[in-house]
Amino acid sequence: MKNQWASLFTAALLTLIALSTAAFAQHHDYTPLSRAETSHRFPLRYLGALHHEQMLSQIPIGPKGATTELVTEDDPRITGQDKAGRMWEVHIADKGPGNGFEAYVADLDKNGYKDLVLVTPTGGNGLAPTTHIITLMFDSSGQPVTFEADGYYEYDKKSVDDLVDMDGDGRAELIYMNYDDGYWITNVYQAKQARWSRIKGRFGSRSYPLFTRFTFRPNHKPVTPRAGRHPFAADLSNHQPKHRGQLLSYQWKDVSQSENIALTVKTAAGKEISCEPSSWYSSFAILIDDNKGRRIASLAADERVIKNLLDEIVKQGYAIELYGQRGNEGCSSELLWARPRTMGGKQ
Repeated sequence: MKNQWASLFTAALLTLIALSTAAFAQHHDYTPLSRAETSHRFPLRYLGALHHEQMLSQIPIGPKGATTELVTEDDPRITGQDKAGRMWEVHIADKGPGNGFEAYVADLDKNGYKDLVLVTPTGGNGLAPTTHIITLMFDSSGQPVTFEADGYYEYDKKSVDDLVDMDGDGRAELIYMNYDDGYWITNVYQAKQARWSRIKGRFGSRSYPLFTRFTFRPNHKPVTPRAGRHPFAADLSNHQPKHRGQLLSYQWKDVSQSENIALTVKTAAGKEISCEPSSWYSSFAILIDDNKGRRIASLAADERVIKNLLDEIVKQGYAIELYGQRGNEGCSSELLWARPRTMGGKQ
């Protein structure tokens, strides 16, 4: 019996080691995409670091450029103006104390405005994402829209490995891989008009998403998941809302300890739902649009900033839209977009 338990323990340990190695080397060992498909990295211009020991003060993005400052040691705030002179500000936070960001600029959606690309390491190991990519793309008015993706991205001063232009149209695509239920899942997101949308179905010579079975050796063969398997990938899109309505209240939790806040939402259809953005990934963001401009904050930013935005949304009865879906059950949005009802129209 002792030998049997020892064998089981050894097998489990080998599995964990293999999964950790697979997560670290997934781009090389489990991607179903060819080198020809991934070699066209999107051209970026490296700016430098956003870090408390080395802070860029000016960034050439949007219609009029932007300035940066530290709200706390790990929380930069980026501010600027749109074409009409309306202000905007974005509060972000790195994914590990003191890690900071590497900053790049590029016109990701080919609309004439320089966008911001930020990469920050998480310190994660095993299957935990090692890196996050944050983008600020600018819409036709010159206001920013944020997007954040977790992953295992490698980067240098020239490019980020999974930020590519696969179809050669001058717009960026982001390759997003995650592991679930025995499979590596590959999705592709496409930049257009300041938004990212997840491609479903045909793109180039492939049909997405792609599934690669986890094995103990490199495996690049896309397959159909076996019967009874249900590998799930988050939808990080900020292109089409999942829900519209009003934020009635929220319950704050200890986000720093990966506890999810709970948002009580009354949908446009009159149904009351609970939405719990994932604090473990901390990629959820809140955006308020009004006649003065736009304010955005990541869930990982200073707690006071987040609470002030949520309090304003509830008190003023703003119309909201919820984008993305992190989990496979319930509502776990990636972006809450709010605006006064008097402004009318859709985001």
